[in-house]
Amino acid sequence: MSSQKSMPLTKEEVMQLVQLVEENPVVFSKATNASNNLLKDATWSIITDSFNALIASSPRKPEQLRLKWENLKKSARKRSTKIRMNNLKVSIPILDSLCRYWHGNKHLKPCKLKRQNAACDVKASVVARNRAITAYYDAKKKNEEEIATIKKRKLELEILELERRIYPDPTK
Repeated sequence: MSSQKSMPLTKEEVMQLVQLVEENPVVFSKATNASNNLLKDATWSIITDSFNALIASSPRKPEQLRLKWENLKKSARKRSTKIRMNNLKVSIPILDSLCRYWHGNKHLKPCKLKRQNAACDVKASVVARNRAITAYYDAKKKNEEEIATIKKRKLELEILELERRIYPDPTK
């Protein structure tokens, strides 16, 4: 049995898979009786056909798409746990949408806890302070450069004046 490993799904392909699975509520059923399992297998075949019709890359098998879906669900559960534990900082749209489906509410948004809001406020104030300091030093540097240019021109004029005194113009 020689099986080749196919290319990983791109973000666009994953989004297409999520959209196709969302359109088929049979996949979300937790019932595991024989008729329901047959219905799920048929649904995955339909999802695979639709997916392969939409995607120009190599065709995928139902097992591959189902495994990817299971892995996405695992990632969404882990992400949901991290959100509850207040350890997550980066937004990943695909996993966020799966978290909403995992909790059964399409309009659920990860809420910020009070300490998260306080941390965001502190971070924003630090960023604002750092920007103000940067602006101050940029203005100071520009001012010092202008002063140095003026001093340089003044010295050049003094040199010219001294040269005129030392070497007077013979035509005058």
